[in-house]
Amino acid sequence: MGLQKGKQLCRMVWAGSVCLVVLGLFPGVAMALTVNAPQEVPLGKPFRIQITAEAGLSEIGVHWLGSVLHLPVGGGEKAESFECLLGSDVKSASAGEYALEVRARRGGQEVVVRRWVRLAEAAYPLQRLSLPSSQVDLSQSALDRHYREKARVMRALSRSSPAKHWRLPLKRPVPQAVGSVYGLRREINGQPRSPHRGVDFRAPAGTPVRSVAAGRVALVGDHFFAGKSVYVDHGWGMVSMYFHLRGARVQEGERVGRGAVLGRCGATGRVTGAHLHFGLSLLGQLVDPLPLLNVSSGQ
Repeated sequence: MGLQKGKQLCRMVWAGSVCLVVLGLFPGVAMALTVNAPQEVPLGKPFRIQITAEAGLSEIGVHWLGSVLHLPVGGGEKAESFECLLGSDVKSASAGEYALEVRARRGGQEVVVRRWVRLAEAAYPLQRLSLPSSQVDLSQSALDRHYREKARVMRALSRSSPAKHWRLPLKRPVPQAVGSVYGLRREINGQPRSPHRGVDFRAPAGTPVRSVAAGRVALVGDHFFAGKSVYVDHGWGMVSMYFHLRGARVQEGERVGRGAVLGRCGATGRVTGAHLHFGLSLLGQLVDPLPLLNVSSGQ
């Protein structure tokens, strides 16, 4: 577990989905950390973990699929609890068992809780399309533009506020029904394409698009595929994204509240008609946002 010499006791106790680790470095000195996580999650779906840590810790990091979420510990005299959201991306992740590690420190002492989470195969629908090559094959200039825009988006997704601004369930961005689901597999002219990594809502042009939670506007863009788009950082690794807008009503760096109007639905970018594409990133993994949204369009 990467622990230094001089550690005299390491005891791990499993109770269902809860893992308790007690680590003693010196006689009478110990740290306690509990992590509650599911044993199995469908590929592409978000999941919650619960962490309870004893008082006085200086650092807690959640390690998942190559990324780290640093939690804002108080270092005081009371135990602290955290509810975090993680998930996997239907495009980049594969079914199998993956290590979820929570690392805590107090001074020079460290404790590590390792859980194994199985990402299970999920049955996503298949859509077959036949289109003219002019609508499928991109010019080199279009590809170059896309890669430049993608680099900006990746930077926005990699930076997240250490403060948590979201609460569950998230607010629906628009009240309309879902048109295309997350994970939809697409085959164009017999060739497999990237799966759909968001949710399309059947919102007509002009529909106000609202932020699903409070946060800070991380990026406002006019991109080749996504059209006019807004990305909002909600903290603790959560970034929401809103594509194909008629226009944005916010600016980068602006603070927004839950339900704030970010723009209006449009048909910008590479689309055939007006709708809202809504996506959600958790620690860089684009997950299915529907399980986290309000059923209705209320608060």
